[in-house]
Amino acid sequence: MTDLPELQVTIRGRLPEVGAQKKTRPKRWMDVDLAEATVDELIPIVIDWVEAARQYARNAEYYRGLVIEVGEMFGPAAYVSDDGSVQQDVLCAKVPELVREAFTSQKENES
Repeated sequence: MTDLPELQVTIRGRLPEVGAQKKTRPKRWMDVDLAEATVDELIPIVIDWVEAARQYARNAEYYRGLVIEVGEMFGPAAYVSDDGSVQQDVLCAKVPELVREAFTSQKENES
């Protein structure tokens, strides 16, 4: 456990260098035996994982923002929990239900 801070410093110090070499790097995490890998082999793998996690988080936040925008169109109903309590943020899980109700009532009005 005493090597952990030193390893973190080593990785942080090498991130820009390794990141710049990403396109020419032939190894993928599947090509490396993680149990026997050296730090030099692990750094690019960790960088790839971090980049993938960042992209996943950006995508999730983007789509969550879209759901919130749709929920805001429904006004106060999007903020009320099933137990009747009012929340300060749009309840994202309730938005599909609100959309379904809106379409159902629209279809009934058209009939």
